[in-house]
Amino acid sequence: MNIIQKSRKFLSTLKFKFMLSMLCIALIPLIFLAFFQTGQFSSFLQNNIEDQQTELAQLNRNTLSDWIDNKVAQLSNNLEANPEFREMDMDYINEILYHLEVTDSDVELASAVDSDGNIDIAGINLSDRDYFIEARETNEFAISDVIENAETGNEQIVVAVPVLDQDNDFNGVIASYVELDVLSDTIGQIQIADTGFGFLMSEAGELIYHPDEEISGQNYNDLNLNDETLKAFENEILANDTGHVTYTDASGNEMYASFATVDQSGWRVVVTAPTDEVYAEVEAMTVLSIIFISIAVLLVVIGSFIIANLLSKPISQVSKHLNVLADADFTQEVPEKLMRRKDEIGDLVNATNKMQASLLDVIKSVSYATDHLSRNSEGLTQAANEVTDGSKQIATTMQELSSGAESQANTSGTISELMEGFVKKINEASHNTEQMNKQSNSIIEQSEKGQELMSESVAQMDKIYQIVQDAVEKVGNLDQQSTEISKLVEVIQGIAEQTNLLALNAAIEAARAGEHGKGFAVVADEVRKLAEEVTSSIGNITNIVTGIQKESSEVMNSLQNGYQVVEKGSKQISITGESFTEINQSVNDMAAMFKSISAHLNEIVNDSEKMNESIGEIASVSQESAAGVEQTAASSEELLGSMEEVTNSADQLSQLSKDLSDKVNHFKISK
Repeated sequence: MNIIQKSRKFLSTLKFKFMLSMLCIALIPLIFLAFFQTGQFSSFLQNNIEDQQTELAQLNRNTLSDWIDNKVAQLSNNLEANPEFREMDMDYINEILYHLEVTDSDVELASAVDSDGNIDIAGINLSDRDYFIEARETNEFAISDVIENAETGNEQIVVAVPVLDQDNDFNGVIASYVELDVLSDTIGQIQIADTGFGFLMSEAGELIYHPDEEISGQNYNDLNLNDETLKAFENEILANDTGHVTYTDASGNEMYASFATVDQSGWRVVVTAPTDEVYAEVEAMTVLSIIFISIAVLLVVIGSFIIANLLSKPISQVSKHLNVLADADFTQEVPEKLMRRKDEIGDLVNATNKMQASLLDVIKSVSYATDHLSRNSEGLTQAANEVTDGSKQIATTMQELSSGAESQANTSGTISELMEGFVKKINEASHNTEQMNKQSNSIIEQSEKGQELMSESVAQMDKIYQIVQDAVEKVGNLDQQSTEISKLVEVIQGIAEQTNLLALNAAIEAARAGEHGKGFAVVADEVRKLAEEVTSSIGNITNIVTGIQKESSEVMNSLQNGYQVVEKGSKQISITGESFTEINQSVNDMAAMFKSISAHLNEIVNDSEKMNESIGEIASVSQESAAGVEQTAASSEELLGSMEEVTNSADQLSQLSKDLSDKVNHFKISK
């Protein structure tokens, strides 16, 4: 099988379809959600970056705005603190403003300008300056564009605050010439991304501050910018107070800029950086999201393959097993591991196993039936052939039966005579049986009396057994009592010995006493004699008790032997009683048998008389059977034709049985 065929076969498998379904179900929402979230996150991140860049521009705008407000406040505070300024005494005003030059390093010059634009510097008139004209016409402070100091070459601006007379009419301005070093400390410190920077642009498009000194001070129109960038500057940066713009710089780099306007001066604080740097984090997150999506897709593919394999493998095993069954091999069994599963696959495997068992039973039954049918068909064929042969003989046999029927009629008379003699003998046997029955009743009575006497003997033996047992116990008690007497005798003997010893000691003391102890010596001698007599008597008692114990022991042994003999006799009488019971039962059974024999003999007598009557009828029936035999001979001819048809059918059945057996033998089944 080539690769294309294998691929086509795999694509058509349930495993591939299930895996494809899982991939579609899992991957389509996953990819859609991933791209949606990536887009949302990229948009959020982009907006966040743009907001940060705008916030940076606004922060620097606020710094410049505060700085300008501070410079304006310096002049306004001096004006409010010195009402004399309204008189426009230029010498007085210049003297006061001189303190600004001293205290504020940004202020290069602070001076008064009269209503005609004259300044206390010979030959200088500011009446044509935009900031002077604006302050005169609006009676509000004004700020000039960036100008270059003729002496130092430094860039500076002029902050002008109008001075009004008593009638609130314009009477001149007080102005401060402020160096723009602050721009390098604010705008120059702006840094965004890797190479991003900030610059300051006037309302006219002049680059007030730019980190590139060659560009700083030029108008954007004078730079080598393409038309789209020029339009972006004109239509976006200069036309709006805040916003975002994408442009291409003079080097051809695509830049992204956020800008904010300083309200007091109309300056645009622009924060710009290369687009690829600004959106580098977005691109990195996009790449990271793609990597995560790819990993998720790979995990889903692997998981789908594993799950599909787990689900399809048992199904494949079942399919292979069914193919084995389809090949008529029923010797293989379903794996036990699959049968233990509790899910639908387990149900499928168990159902398959049940189906196999059912089919196997059917095949075995059919195999057995075919074998049985084959044997029976062969037997049927043989029997049909034999019946056919027998049918051929029936005609001949019928002729013989006809002559036999006549002979039977003649024999019936002889049988009738014999039956009469048989009835007489049966009657005699019945009479003898009745006599035996009577004798058996007498035997039963004697047996019952013997059983009663045996029961009494058993009871007497039980009493003897009890008496002997009591005697054994009493002799045992006597032996114990004699033992106690021996102990008492020993005690008395000890006392007598002590008494004899005391008498001897008393005699010795009496001898020492002389004449005074004679009477006491006589008493001691008498006591000694009594002690000796007691000792002698105790010896006799001891001998008697010893004899009693010996005799008791012998009696005890004799009683024990008698007890055992009585016990054996009692058991033997019990066994004899049981034998009498069995004999009595046997006699009863024998009597019952005699009664049954007598009853059966009576029935035989009655049946014999009926047989005698029937034999007479047989003679007449035999004559009728001769006529029936002739009819049977004709029927046997018809039977012969039918049996030939049966023989043909049996041959066909035998052939069908062989064909069915061949089909069944095609199946492989375990023996």
